[in-house]
Amino acid sequence: MTVEEGETRGGSSIPPTRKGMGFEATIRGWVGRIIYGTFKGINSPRPEDFSEFRVFDSALELAESFPGVREPPMPVSQIVDEFSGLRSELRLRYQSIRPAYPSNWAIEEGTSLLVYAVVRRLKPEKVLETGVANGHSSFFILRALESNGRGRLFSVDIDSAAGSLLSPRERANWRLLILPKSGRKAALREFVQGMRPADMFLHDSNHTYHWQMFEFELARQHLRSGGYIMTDDAELSFAFIDFAKKYRLSPMFLEDRRKKFGVVQV
Repeated sequence: MTVEEGETRGGSSIPPTRKGMGFEATIRGWVGRIIYGTFKGINSPRPEDFSEFRVFDSALELAESFPGVREPPMPVSQIVDEFSGLRSELRLRYQSIRPAYPSNWAIEEGTSLLVYAVVRRLKPEKVLETGVANGHSSFFILRALESNGRGRLFSVDIDSAAGSLLSPRERANWRLLILPKSGRKAALREFVQGMRPADMFLHDSNHTYHWQMFEFELARQHLRSGGYIMTDDAELSFAFIDFAKKYRLSPMFLEDRRKKFGVVQV
């Protein structure tokens, strides 16, 4: 049975519809979202905000928790040996160039091992990355793809100087988009649509709440079913937590030395 305007339900009256109420409700909704986004954008999650999720201290333990690993899984000892050699190689590259960006912008050592291990174990065909800086994470992704014998990395940045750590060897399997100064959302959307479906997405660009949510939503639309979204600096805003809750996903986090790294399967 329906309840007409002016009747009551549970002791509360239902007011008649006023002209323009739909428009007013729309405005209130937009204002509410702006206020909510602003609040979340200027407030960072506290340690207790991560308590309902799985938080790991070990990169390898988290990597082994990923579903969808290609069989047979690689031995952990082999992954560690490979990573150790690549880490030494990358350190020499830092010494041989003048990086365009501060070294602390890069993903941390535990996160680097996690990213390398995940790419080696999952063997993705297409990886999407936003935020290249010196190319630290790009280096480990590209070398993992090379060892897999397949796969390609699609990266996005706003600076043509991005990726200075990468050699011609890695660049051969790499496509980089430099976003324009205006219309960045449209350019990123077009780029992602052109390379879809991706198997894995790594966010490490603009860590503001609204931009992160835009990237997470865009990635979700163009990832294959069962693909992965990963983010560095997960502790800087509520975006990753809110995104996971919105779609009832189960994110996991790596507690590195200074930062949290988040991963979720969509």
